[in-house]
Amino acid sequence: MKKKIVWIVPVLLLVLTIVLSLFFGRGGKETYDVIFFGDSKIGNDRTESSVSNRLEQATGLKVFNAGVGGTTLANGGNNLFNVYTMSSLARSVYMNDFGAQKATLPKTYLEKNAILDYIPETVEGLSNIDFNKCKVFIIAHGSNDFFSKVPIDNPEDPEDEATLIGALRVSVKYLKKANPKAQIIVVSPCLTYTEDGFGDVLDYGFGTEKDYAEAEKAACAELGIDFVDFYNDSGITRDNVWDYLFDGLHPGEAGNKVMLELIMEKLK
Repeated sequence: MKKKIVWIVPVLLLVLTIVLSLFFGRGGKETYDVIFFGDSKIGNDRTESSVSNRLEQATGLKVFNAGVGGTTLANGGNNLFNVYTMSSLARSVYMNDFGAQKATLPKTYLEKNAILDYIPETVEGLSNIDFNKCKVFIIAHGSNDFFSKVPIDNPEDPEDEATLIGALRVSVKYLKKANPKAQIIVVSPCLTYTEDGFGDVLDYGFGTEKDYAEAEKAACAELGIDFVDFYNDSGITRDNVWDYLFDGLHPGEAGNKVMLELIMEKLK
């Protein structure tokens, strides 16, 4: 009987180890197939019809929504959100250190902006991911950079993180360092509408919203990564914008469906 018990114990330990490895990566970290970065179009939508949830349901891939409302690709000024910009998050992914994000956005701020109450959980989730196991990084940014009057590029400094494309180059660099095998997909902004007018004619000093989308397209070709042309391929126009964007800015169910379809065409 004792010999039998001695034999069973190591077998059970081996089985337990295998089971845990199916759910967690190295060092007990959790594994996800897709990490979906973005602004409020991604982060603020945690419903079943969100792009991240639809992607998970449609493909069976495990998707982590790393979107944060109000953020940009680029860094700039002393913005509270600077540690949540795409280039900052990509750097944290590479360093496997989200201490800067955990130290910001005090409780009082979140209480006044309840729609962002998911941020602490998002940061905690990111800090527990084994990024070496990820298959795809998706970046959906650009609209907030446009509305925040972020310069598109700086010819004298290709990695100027205060510009849209400089920040994109830096983001891709760090994500590739974190996981060279992962696919990177960039989703451009689409045509939007605000009280100032439509993004195809608005120009805050550095180009129209379409110019920002086209700049991302060119940068993705330069960097050798995949690009979803949500501006030109979504079918969103002045005549039907309200059918896809419930407030002129954020995708509703129809907008999410189109974005999902375009992303799935790029998945490898």
